[in-house]
Amino acid sequence: MAAVAVAEEEVDAVDTNPLQSAECGVRIYKFGLMGTPRFRLSNPQSLRGQALIEFMIGLIGILALFAGLLQIASLSRTHTESMVEARHEAAEDAMGDTAFFAFPDFIEAVVEGADGSRYSADDSFTDGSSSDFLDYLVEPSAPSATEWSIIDGATGNQLSMLRSGLSPAYEMQMVRGTDSRDVDVIPAVQHLIYDTETIEIQSTVWLPWLGGIY
Repeated sequence: MAAVAVAEEEVDAVDTNPLQSAECGVRIYKFGLMGTPRFRLSNPQSLRGQALIEFMIGLIGILALFAGLLQIASLSRTHTESMVEARHEAAEDAMGDTAFFAFPDFIEAVVEGADGSRYSADDSFTDGSSSDFLDYLVEPSAPSATEWSIIDGATGNQLSMLRSGLSPAYEMQMVRGTDSRDVDVIPAVQHLIYDTETIEIQSTVWLPWLGGIY
């Protein structure tokens, strides 16, 4: 096969094509026998700078994602450890000979915080009372006040105990275990996602008192 000499010819950029305009620094080179056009940039430094900027932006995104995953893993592990400790405390009280009944706070209403989500960390609560619990939850269990005598006469019913008691948790003989721990926030998360040094994890576990099972 006869060898074909490859000729290279440089021609001026055509102003009618933006990709070939002189402002873009593009030149056309003809290669081979068929004269297939190839585009080359006369100033490749501009592309190197743009690629470096895009690489740095992508690197920051990957760093934020990786740091966030590490932080979530740390929070999940600490939350599990906190729940285990709270349950251990509640279990010790539940199986003890002496009951240490807790009296939780009564909540009347939830006021949503700035995130617009109920029962989240930035919510606030208006205080309720045991009388509200009796009036709105226990009393409607009977059609009328005079018919409570029928419920009171039932053997082993818990409604009468709730109606005459001061606290549902006390009447139901519930004990409580609590635990609180701080989780250090990764510096990358502090700068890129959440500007705080620590996040507090709180856990509460309720168990029924077993009346000295051991």
